[in-house]
Amino acid sequence: MICRTIVLNALKRLSRFAHDKSGISLIYVTIALPAIIGFGVLAIDVGRLLTLKSTLEHAADALALAGAGELDRRPDSITRAENAVATLVSNPTTFAASVATIDGSNVTRRYLKSLPADSVAIGAGNVTIDPIEARFVEVTVTPVNFNTVFPVTFLGGSSNTAQASAVAVAGFDAVVCNFTPMFMCNPFELVGNTDVLRTEEILTHVSTEEGRRRLIEMKRIGPSGQWSSGNYGFLESPIGPGANALGETIASVTPKACFKQNGVFTKPGNTAVSKDAFNVRFDMYKGSYSHTNPNYPPAKNVRKGYVDSPTGPSGACNTAPLDPLDPLQATGFGRDSCYTSGTCTFNNRVGNGDWDFDTYWQTNHGTAGSPKPNGYNNSNLPSRYTIYRHEINNNLLVNTSPGGEIGGAPYCSTTTPTETPDRRILFAAIMNCNAQPVDSGSSGGPYIVAAFAKFFITEPMDGPQDSLWVEMIDVVEPGTSNSVAKDMVQLYR
Repeated sequence: MICRTIVLNALKRLSRFAHDKSGISLIYVTIALPAIIGFGVLAIDVGRLLTLKSTLEHAADALALAGAGELDRRPDSITRAENAVATLVSNPTTFAASVATIDGSNVTRRYLKSLPADSVAIGAGNVTIDPIEARFVEVTVTPVNFNTVFPVTFLGGSSNTAQASAVAVAGFDAVVCNFTPMFMCNPFELVGNTDVLRTEEILTHVSTEEGRRRLIEMKRIGPSGQWSSGNYGFLESPIGPGANALGETIASVTPKACFKQNGVFTKPGNTAVSKDAFNVRFDMYKGSYSHTNPNYPPAKNVRKGYVDSPTGPSGACNTAPLDPLDPLQATGFGRDSCYTSGTCTFNNRVGNGDWDFDTYWQTNHGTAGSPKPNGYNNSNLPSRYTIYRHEINNNLLVNTSPGGEIGGAPYCSTTTPTETPDRRILFAAIMNCNAQPVDSGSSGGPYIVAAFAKFFITEPMDGPQDSLWVEMIDVVEPGTSNSVAKDMVQLYR
């Protein structure tokens, strides 16, 4: 009986065990466990790869921006760009939590003069090794390897190594703001030049005082003329239509206009801007340019060789040049000797730098006993701008010429003269008008600007012709004190 009971109980337990499903999931888990672990490891590898690729892309972006920031079209721009990139990769850098390392051997560069449409691959025609042409840099971080956790070879793969790479393209442009909306055809452009960005002659000119003291006659193009070296005109800007709005910008102390080096548009037609818009800088006010308008302050130094006649028809604003036969009474900065003989270079637009400094100094400062600076004389000539700044910096504006002119005492304006910005400084875009003919009949462009230049106005526009007499004293550089220029460096791809 007892044996029978034991047997029945055993059979009941076996029956319950046969129908018990509470542990069945363990079977499925056991079967699926390798796949779950594999997918988990694969997800980790994919995450690591994406993180590495993203980090490399940021690295390529940073390297491209660093290199592009040096591409200012100077002869050493590529050398400086290479140094900028090399500095960032001079120490091996580990990316993505120690999974891969890049250094200079992983980074390659190509310099580009142009970019095709976004849908078109960069080709050999876009590449340049000329630092004057280089506007973009393409940085490639070559494929970087890292070992995967997932055993690819276990499943028949060729390698347990994954790769990531990155490419970035960045470019440089210069932007100028509070800039006079003017352009000038490069007076030094060589005959037959085809390079719209050529600036070697401009940079050579401003690199020495001998070059900077060479007077330039910037001449307005005639109604039916053709743009040539030394001609000047005006640019389209958001200042409003017509000559009046343009004149307002010329006369104003802060021109509200910005331009990019990579493309400017000329103002339609032969827009005639009154000479009076320029002459407010010399304390000469006529027409709509009121001597009481605070937007038209004169320069701090307005010495120009003029006689002030408060009893004239225009009252305190009646000024006129002194008789040129009597320069010992009052004299401004004289012109270069070659203009008298018609032997100046570049179509008689650029002088030889030979001007009469001794007479200028004797007339304006000799009676006050002020010594000549730095041993300058007619055998050791300074630029006019050097003397202009010397007069301001050494409190010589109070010196009076025999004719009664005082450089630092504006006769007409009721506004305090300003030194910042310097009103005798004029900015203009310089374009190579042989390499890219400028259309004088209508709004043209975009035209590439070779350089943004800084000019010193040596005398008022008061003659029979619309000429500006200037010294080109510098090329506008971003980052310098009170500069109107800013670097614009950005990623393009």
